[in-house]
Amino acid sequence: PGVMARLGLDYESLAKLNSKIIMASCSGFGQTGPLSKNTSYDIIGQAMSSVMHMTGDPDGPPQYVGNYIGDTNTGVHAALAICAALFYRDRTGKGQLIDIAQVDSLFFMDMINIPLYALTNGEQNPKRFGAHHFGIAPLGVFKGKDGYIVLQAVEHPFPQLAKAMQREDLLTDPKFATNIKRLENRDELVTMIEAWLLTFPSNDAALAALAEVRIPCAPILDVGQAFNHPHIRARGMVTEVEHPIFGKMQITNTPFVFSET
Repeated sequence: PGVMARLGLDYESLAKLNSKIIMASCSGFGQTGPLSKNTSYDIIGQAMSSVMHMTGDPDGPPQYVGNYIGDTNTGVHAALAICAALFYRDRTGKGQLIDIAQVDSLFFMDMINIPLYALTNGEQNPKRFGAHHFGIAPLGVFKGKDGYIVLQAVEHPFPQLAKAMQREDLLTDPKFATNIKRLENRDELVTMIEAWLLTFPSNDAALAALAEVRIPCAPILDVGQAFNHPHIRARGMVTEVEHPIFGKMQITNTPFVFSET
């Protein structure tokens, strides 16, 4: 913040030349506030927004999310804001300055932990919970025959999971009959589910059985597996471009799929 003004290219200067100008400014901390002059990178945004605090094992240190979510998320928010500003200009003829901060964008993304803190007046200050969700069981990471998968079975799908496991006795077992009880006995439940997953010849077979009874599930893919996954490819999420130095190269496509453009 302040650099564009020193160059004479700040919004106030440009708006005098053309009131229809729309300027979007992306920074770490925004154009206002006590920290607005501070430099920032993705990891700074993750730290300040509580993202890092909520990432990792509960008994370990906070961890950096293994993707640059702060940088890209800020850019997407800026793009959305620009579209809204273009619509506003079409209606009113007025441009405007858009101020997008990385910390704001990441802070905004928290749809669970921030409300939990706010609605309890700070009595609940969420902490990272690692591989298994703090409020729902089963929901988390499970080891299968050839790697890890995720699955989630909240109250209404849990009977389908028990049926798929051929363990319908769990529905009447006091230790697993309700979500609260399943949370209290989560370690035992996780052990049971993983033992069942190991009865399949592969993770793909286990995932097919789960999908058959409508249990949300997925393999945990590494970068190469995701890049080459048939569904990712079918969605057109990998595209080829001509780079001036590297020549033809594959990159991720934008996730916006329009019917007209």
